[in-house]
Amino acid sequence: MKVLLVHNYYTRPSGEDTVFELEFGLLKNGNHQVERFTVSNASMKTTPLRVGMQTIWSHRSYRNFRQILRDKKPHVVHFHNTFPQLSPSVYWAAASERVPVVQTLHNYRLTCANALLMRDLSPCEECVGRFPLPALRYRTYRDSLAATGAIVGMQAAHRMIGTYRNKVDAYVTLTRFMQSIMVRAGLPEDRIHVKPHFVPDPLPALGSPPGRNNQVVFAGRLNYEKGVDLLLSAWRRLKLSGTRLVIVGDGPERLNLQRRFADLSGVVWRGWLERDDVLRDIARSRYLVMPSRWYETFGMVLIEALSVGTAIIAPNHGGIPEIVTPNLTGLLFSPNNEDDLVKKLSQAVRLDSAVWRQWSANARRAYSTHYTPEVNYLQLMGVYEKAIEHAQKDRRV
Repeated sequence: MKVLLVHNYYTRPSGEDTVFELEFGLLKNGNHQVERFTVSNASMKTTPLRVGMQTIWSHRSYRNFRQILRDKKPHVVHFHNTFPQLSPSVYWAAASERVPVVQTLHNYRLTCANALLMRDLSPCEECVGRFPLPALRYRTYRDSLAATGAIVGMQAAHRMIGTYRNKVDAYVTLTRFMQSIMVRAGLPEDRIHVKPHFVPDPLPALGSPPGRNNQVVFAGRLNYEKGVDLLLSAWRRLKLSGTRLVIVGDGPERLNLQRRFADLSGVVWRGWLERDDVLRDIARSRYLVMPSRWYETFGMVLIEALSVGTAIIAPNHGGIPEIVTPNLTGLLFSPNNEDDLVKKLSQAVRLDSAVWRQWSANARRAYSTHYTPEVNYLQLMGVYEKAIEHAQKDRRV
C-alpha cells in the first residue's frame, strides 16, 4: 500500500509529532510505500488576519496538495494535524483527486476552540454538539475574540458545507470516551474508529529493567492543565520520609512551582529529558502519577508506564479509565480533588510489596495485549481498509 502521512507541526514539540513519527516507522516496517508531507508553524510568516482566513480555507494548500497527490498517487492519505496552515481545504483536495482520507483526532478542536474541552480551569463541554457561541463569549482560544473567531468560523463553515461528514472517510479517536464526544459533535459514528497509540517495547533498549527506587514520578509539561500544583500540594500533606517525588518535564509553570514548593523535601526536579531518559526514570519508579485536570485525549506517558511495569495513579475522567484499571494496574482518584489524591497516594506508597509486584506484572501484560506496534499495525490496516471501502462506495475511487 502507498500511504501519504500529512502533519502540520506546531511551534513547540508535541505528542502529536511523536505519534506521527512512530506511525511513519510502523508503516515502513510493514513494507509499505510511505511518504511524509509536513509544514511547520515555526516558519509561518504572515499577518494574524491571513492566519485566521487560511485557518478556515487555504487556497494555496488546496492547490499545492492536489498537485502533490497527482505526483505521489497514494492509495490513502492520513492526516494527523491540519491546523492552522493546511486547513480543511486539503480534505477537499483529496476528494477531488479521489484519494481516501483518514484523520486522526489528537484533540477536540473540531468541537472546541481551544481543543482541550476546558474553560475557567475546569473541563467544559458547552460547545459540543451546538453552535460554539460559548467559545466566542468566553474567548476560549488564547483569550482572543479574533483568534477564537477564526476557529469558530472554521468549525461552522465546514459543518455547513459538509466537510467533516462527507470529505473524510475514516476518523481515528484514541479512546471510546473521545469517540462519544465526537459523535455528539456531529461526526458520523460509523466512520469513527477507536485506535489507541502505541510505543515500541522499551525493555530491549533498557537492557534489564533498572532496579526500583522508592519514588513516584510525574512526566509531562509543567502547566496548569497537567495539575502538577495539585500533586505537589498533596505531596506536602503526606509528609513522607524515604519516598521521593521526581518531576520530569518543563513548561511555563516550572519556576513558579519551584518557588511555591521550595520548602518540600524529597522533590527532585529533573527538567526536560530525552525520551530514553524519561523512560528510565519511569522504569525506576514504583508509580507514575498523572494529575491532569483536563480530559487527556490519551496520554502517551500512561502506556510508557505500562510498558515498563510501572503502576499508575491518575484521575477518573475522560478516557483514562480505559487505560488504567483500579487495583489491577494502579489507582484512580476523583479529578481535581486534592483530598482524594492524598488518599490514593497514601494507599499506593503503603501498598504491600507482593500486591505491587502483581500490579506491575498486570501493567506489563496490559501493554503487551493492547499497546505494542504489532497490535497497532493490525488496527491501522483495518482503518485504512475501512477508509478505502467507504471511498469506493461513496466516491467510486
